Amino acid sequence: MKRRLAKILFVFLLISLGLSPVAGTDSRALPKVPKSAIVTIRLLKAPGLNLPGSKWEIAYELRILPESSLWQERAKLKEGSTERAGDLIKKATLAKSLASSIGQTLLLEIPFPASTLDKLKNQPEDRLAPGEDAKSQIFVFYAVISLRDAKLKKTLTIPVSRLWDFANFPDARFEVNIEINDDESYNVRSSSRKTPNITIQRRTK
Repeated sequence: MKRRLAKILFVFLLISLGLSPVAGTDSRALPKVPKSAIVTIRLLKAPGLNLPGSKWEIAYELRILPESSLWQERAKLKEGSTERAGDLIKKATLAKSLASSIGQTLLLEIPFPASTLDKLKNQPEDRLAPGEDAKSQIFVFYAVISLRDAKLKKTLTIPVSRLWDFANFPDARFEVNIEINDDESYNVRSSSRKTPNITIQRRTK
């Protein structure tokens, strides 16, 4: 009885000190890590939008690399580079007709493998602290969009390269919006990053 009472008092003491009575646990709730990334790509404007014969296809890769590798991998992050930076998460293609509004949005749902989830769970509390940028993760999105416009009677090739840091996009949800003009020029805009020292390739052409 005395032993049981002593154990109860010990547990109350730990709680009063703000400590967990269970070894190896933390009283703070762990941040929830998303199980997948979702990239939404919308074609907002094009001469041949809603016309039969208009269609588009995207070939894409989503990769991940530590922020500490950005400078070392900078050449691979330039638009037009055939080399790829980071570890591959998924590589795939998707095609849809542009004849109706249903096909004018491409929804890419990209499940994270166990290796990626482990990296995302190991995010630093202060990514600017010395050495912590090796834990801070960056998503690298490479894509080439091939778009057949029935009004222009041409196939346009639109490259899209983006960097999204997990610290500012903890839900791993990203957007890319595309507009094509009558003169065949185009604008590409995407989710804005908030970290000032991370470079993202140009968004318009």
